[in-house]
Amino acid sequence: MGEVRLARDAVVGREVAVKTMRRALEQVGRDRFLREVRVQGQLEHPAVVPIYDLGLTAERQLFFTMKRVRGASLETILARLAQSHAPTQVRYPVRKLLAAFVQLALAVEYAHRRGVVHRDLKPANVMLGDFGELHVLDWGLARLSGAVDTRADAGAPTEDVARGATLDGSILGTPGYMAPEQVAGHVDVLDGRADVYALGAILYEILVLEPLHGQATIDEVLAATLTGPTPPLGLRPSSASIAPELLGLVTKATAVSAHERIATARELAEAVERYLDGEREEQRRRERVQVHVTKAAELARASATRLDALREVGRALVLEPANPGAIALLNELFSKLPDDVPAGAHAELEAIEQQRRLGMLRVVWVRAVAWAVAVPILGLLGVNGWGRFATVAALVLGNLGVATWLKGRPRATVRALHLSLWASTLCVTSFSLFYGPLVLTPVYAVTNALMYALGGGRALRLTAITCSMVALALPLLASALGLDVAYYEQQGANALLVRSPTLDVPLEPTFAALLAAFLATTITPTLLIGRLTDRLDAAERRIALQAYHLRQLLSKS
Repeated sequence: MGEVRLARDAVVGREVAVKTMRRALEQVGRDRFLREVRVQGQLEHPAVVPIYDLGLTAERQLFFTMKRVRGASLETILARLAQSHAPTQVRYPVRKLLAAFVQLALAVEYAHRRGVVHRDLKPANVMLGDFGELHVLDWGLARLSGAVDTRADAGAPTEDVARGATLDGSILGTPGYMAPEQVAGHVDVLDGRADVYALGAILYEILVLEPLHGQATIDEVLAATLTGPTPPLGLRPSSASIAPELLGLVTKATAVSAHERIATARELAEAVERYLDGEREEQRRRERVQVHVTKAAELARASATRLDALREVGRALVLEPANPGAIALLNELFSKLPDDVPAGAHAELEAIEQQRRLGMLRVVWVRAVAWAVAVPILGLLGVNGWGRFATVAALVLGNLGVATWLKGRPRATVRALHLSLWASTLCVTSFSLFYGPLVLTPVYAVTNALMYALGGGRALRLTAITCSMVALALPLLASALGLDVAYYEQQGANALLVRSPTLDVPLEPTFAALLAAFLATTITPTLLIGRLTDRLDAAERRIALQAYHLRQLLSKS
């Protein structure tokens, strides 16, 4: 419709843009040219280039002057971004373009409130300045509410019209950005929703860097405008990179039916602004997550601050459960546990240790009861040394008393375990008074050491071994030094006589008693080992399940 040249205002001393009508269009476009001046002049908005003057040239050619704007058109910026132009990518990230889009939509809303529909919104008519300013250009096709178009009917568009050019004829606008009602030629019923369609097409191009209707011919683009984008936006591979919220906005803004479209440009602007607010919050959240992860990595280097590191990782995962850095650090913290016990964990570990000691003392008490029952049964064989028998009985009952007292206490200390060990060792040592140190004593000494070794720590294990050796060595030493009787005597080359200075030794009863003692001695440690094994299996199962659930909690998928 016209040409725009740079000129200098000799009066004010500034550069201005001068738009003149093409002479070939003076007869059919004069009214539209004047309308553009009136429309643009009435829209006093920062995004609308102000009009300075209207007049005739010396050749009687219509012109008007307006502010000279500097910057790059959105069309140029998007083209450079599509070519991966690095400086443009740095200068115009998507977030900045979306912020400019909000300015554009609000400027269009302002025009709509003043009764003006632009009808030719496209990236080429949007100028972005160097200092954040935005200008909506070319209001030549703008329509005032209630105004009647006076264009000539120039027929349908032809293939020799360049893509992106504004059509003038039976269809007014730019293919690819015109609303379906514009393409259908319903010029007199257009309202702000036609501009909303164009804004939706611009938004899509900002997000995907390709036109809404692709690179098809003009006729194909116009046909797709009437039927809807082909293929649908949700099925396009390029749409996968668009946030679902924005894709939904584009889809609704470019609906074929104006009644299904987003109602106003302000509604579209506010929706994009809400997305940007959420994105800014998301960015701040990601920054906070990174701060926590970095701090946790520093704290994890020292065992004294590992708990603080875990807390920092926890804070990061609360903000972003799938953050890979936090997950990797948490896995490292759990897989490489320190040797030293944190101060806060001592109480929990002591409670576990208490349960283990109390359980051991209960088993010791059961064995003490069994010994207390077994000694009178041995007495039924016949007693020929009452002093010796009384000594064994006294030690057995004393051991039972100690075991009963320790079992009834609320706490089980290491000292209590040692006391129980020494009491049981005296009993084991006294059993040598029945048949000597090589018949019952070795079995009881071994099971006694095994029981305390399984139920206590390293110090108790060493003490248990020492006590077992003492229980066996003392009677042997006493017999060798003549302090006690000789229990064993060789008779012939193939016979060993076992003498009991305490009990009679009838064959069958003695055999039955020794067998019962062997069975009791076997069953007790077996039950203890079984119980400890069950607890170990349960602990391993619990740890395995905890590790499984932890992996699910930290799963990247």
